[in-house]
Amino acid sequence: MKLYKSNRTLTNHLKTTHQTSTRTLTNLNLVTSKFSVDPAHHQTIHKHWTDTLQYLHKLNIIPFYFRRSLHNKTPIKMRHQLKNMLYKLIETLIDSACTHTEANSPHTHQYLTSSTAFWKIVLLFEETMLASASP
Repeated sequence: MKLYKSNRTLTNHLKTTHQTSTRTLTNLNLVTSKFSVDPAHHQTIHKHWTDTLQYLHKLNIIPFYFRRSLHNKTPIKMRHQLKNMLYKLIETLIDSACTHTEANSPHTHQYLTSSTAFWKIVLLFEETMLASASP
């Protein structure tokens, strides 16, 4: 698996390598399809993800320094779950990199069609869980 460091390189890769350059699923649909949602809590999860995508879309990420990665403090069983979650997040990011068919519609919210929120959540995950301490 190759990790792309910018939206532009991933988009170029998708356009030159993969057939699909557009998508019809919104970011909310992508998230709920990748992460299992208990039908009994569907409305609550839907609301939480909507709020999260809106927050991440507006979030201005600035580099910050952690003295230690949380990875070393996490039990091994939980590490495997977190790595699986990161893998699903990267898959979702790749899926969201394709242009949404209604991306330019004035009636569609950007947080539902732009891959920005997924880029930010992967970066935050990397900074808190995987990054090693700086000297």
